[in-house]
Amino acid sequence: MDKLFLKQIKSELLENGIVKIPKFILKKELILIQSDLMSELKRLNIYANNKIVSKDFKKMAPFQQVVSLSKLIRKPQLLQKYISVFNGILVGLFDSDFDFDIEPQLLLTLPQQENWTLNDLKWHVDSFSDLLNSLQFFLLIDDVKSHGGGTLILKGSHVLKNRYSLTQLNHFLSTKTLDEVFEIENKKLLLNEIVGSAGDVYLMDMRVLHSPSINASNKIRMMATYRFHKRDY
Repeated sequence: MDKLFLKQIKSELLENGIVKIPKFILKKELILIQSDLMSELKRLNIYANNKIVSKDFKKMAPFQQVVSLSKLIRKPQLLQKYISVFNGILVGLFDSDFDFDIEPQLLLTLPQQENWTLNDLKWHVDSFSDLLNSLQFFLLIDDVKSHGGGTLILKGSHVLKNRYSLTQLNHFLSTKTLDEVFEIENKKLLLNEIVGSAGDVYLMDMRVLHSPSINASNKIRMMATYRFHKRDY
C-alpha cells in the first residue's frame, strides 16, 4: 500500500471508526477456504446440500449458532497467512507494534434462520478504552449481501462518551433503518452492515458498537475476524 492510500484509510478510520478496503485478498485463495469450510460443515453433519441437517442447529438460536460453529469448525490453515498481512497494515498506519489475539475467529451464520430484523440484537463494543488501542479486521471469505448475516455496525459510535445498556440500544436502534443517519450525544451516526464481495476487508476500531445479525438469505455467511492490540496498551 502506498502512503497516500494508507493516509486515506487512517482518515476514514478515525472519523467513522470503520473503513472498507475492497478486493484486498485474492479470490482464488478464498475459494480454497470456502471449500474447506463446506467440507467441515458436511463432515460434522451440520449443513449439506444447501440445507441445515443438524437437528441441534435447527433448534438453536441464530446468535448461538455463530458461537457454536466457531468452536466446532476446524479453521483452514490458509487463514493464518493473513495475520502478518494485516499486522503490516497497522504498522503502516500507526508506526506502532501490535500483538495479535491467539488465532483468527470464524464468523459463520447458517442461512434462512428467520425474517431479518433490527429487533432484539446483541449490540456491544469490544473495547472500553478512551483511546484507539484495539482494532479488528473483518475478512469476507465469500460474498455477503444485505440481510445475509453481515455484522451490523454503528458508524461513528467509537467517540460516544456514555455507555448504554443493551435494552437502551435495542429500544432505540430497533426504530431505525439501514443506512439511516441520526444523532446520539450530538454526534452523527450511521446504521450500516458489513457487506461486499469475497476478498473485501473491513478495519474497525473495537470501540464501535456492533452486533451479529439475522441471515435471511439462502447462503451461508462466511467471514473471519482478526483482532490486534497495541503492544504498549
